[in-house]
Amino acid sequence: MGTVVRKAPKVYITDSGLLCHLPGMSDWRELSESPYLGPVVETFVFTELLKHASLPGDEIFFYRTNGGTEVDFIIRRGNTLVAVEVKATFTIRRRAEKAIKESAKKHPEFHYGYVFYLGDRAGSMGDNVFAIPVAGLLQG
Repeated sequence: MGTVVRKAPKVYITDSGLLCHLPGMSDWRELSESPYLGPVVETFVFTELLKHASLPGDEIFFYRTNGGTEVDFIIRRGNTLVAVEVKATFTIRRRAEKAIKESAKKHPEFHYGYVFYLGDRAGSMGDNVFAIPVAGLLQG
């Protein structure tokens, strides 16, 4: 069986404040100690990506192969695919970009990859994959 790219549906509450309020979290400490930290950070990044994928024909979808490789978001703009992973950690590990690099090997239309994380340093992870602090999305 070959590699398959699936457009899998996911549901997001696009208001991060409401998403935190529903399970009763009211501050950073509560969020950081909860099992919801990862989903809240992923939802925030998704909402910000929606703002930037605003041209007609732009798509954002989830990527999973039959082999189990997953990438949080794929942005399609024309014939270009950009892979986005979201990590709710303050340090970036080398394996964070593994799914992006595996996907890029199989699909030449992948041009860039971004790993958003809670740390404060942006930088290259090699092979057109970049680590970007989530806080950078707040700056425009």
